[in-house]
Amino acid sequence: MRRIDASSPPSQEATGVNVTAMALSRDCSRLACGFLDGTVELWETSPTKQRIASYKGDRVSASMGFVPDGRLFASGSEDGTIKLWNGGDGSLHGTLKAPPGLRAVALSNSVLVAAGLDVTLWSLDTPSPITLKKSDSAATTVSISDESDLVAIGCDDKSVHLVDVVNHTTIATFTVHGAIYKLSFLPDKSRLVAQTNTGTFLSLDLLKKCVRGEYVLKDLIQLPDTPLWRGVPVWRCWANEQCWIAALFSQHQTPVPVLWIPSDIRVHRWTQGSSMIALGCTDGRIMLLRLPTSHLS
Repeated sequence: MRRIDASSPPSQEATGVNVTAMALSRDCSRLACGFLDGTVELWETSPTKQRIASYKGDRVSASMGFVPDGRLFASGSEDGTIKLWNGGDGSLHGTLKAPPGLRAVALSNSVLVAAGLDVTLWSLDTPSPITLKKSDSAATTVSISDESDLVAIGCDDKSVHLVDVVNHTTIATFTVHGAIYKLSFLPDKSRLVAQTNTGTFLSLDLLKKCVRGEYVLKDLIQLPDTPLWRGVPVWRCWANEQCWIAALFSQHQTPVPVLWIPSDIRVHRWTQGSSMIALGCTDGRIMLLRLPTSHLS
């Protein structure tokens, strides 16, 4: 793979401190980062790489997420503290309190959902929380549809739960074969794409309520947060202490490695958007892998 911009905008304050959480805005113009020392930072990624804001807090961010339109982002800590930040200038917008054990946050343009043992939802216009679900297995990731009517929760026991926000009921449960890192709804909400910690994918059919299989190309290219390189979906993979970037070409049944990350770069967290993959390292470095948006000459 050629012409990937691999660059690193390390924080002056957080250099040498583990990256604990990351999120890219949907248009990849902003990157939010959380560090082990409690620092939360907002970076501009395009056209220049510069830090917009840095806040030194006393709580470590376990999860981060942007609203689809980019105007806000959230950072959630394991004690249940959720801070809302302005996505433009990085100023603090407000604070919410979820039950302890928080591990994941997700946002639509109107709703924030936080997940741990409890799944709690807020309208961004009102501060009153709604408990959607309680579970015996802690959540590892959560996703909400753009229309704010469906929530998907991935749990430690390798189950995925689909919850109706309006009726506060679980309408489907799936069992998958790996630990879930990320869940994403297709735009028409017919399927839910589950990405495991190692980088494999599963397509969950929400209409027939069954698991369809791995590496469904037509599903991956529809996701708003899947990076596309000349129309080909690419993403981060990990196995046996090795991290690499893989691509799924139409002529292949399985992904092909296209970029190996040197083993001395210890990637701890990662996030992705339509044109970028961000890798957060144990030494505080952030690597931005920017994909070209036009064909190569």
